[in-house]
Amino acid sequence: VSAVSRPPDTVRVTSGEHRDHEGTLVGLAGPRRWPGGAYAAGGFVELRTADGSLERHCVPLTVLERLG
Repeated sequence: VSAVSRPPDTVRVTSGEHRDHEGTLVGLAGPRRWPGGAYAAGGFVELRTADGSLERHCVPLTVLERLG
């Protein structure tokens, strides 16, 4: 997918379980404790699965890259 065709609210997860997946930031989760004991603000991201359905995941905002 080229950068030109991405919706303006597209983000990419840059590390962790969902690394290199693209989706949409749909909400904020506030401060959370993540695996490994780190505290960071979280966000809810809707990611598209291989079958085309959407899954909502909570990830640290620090691992999101804005693409759109």
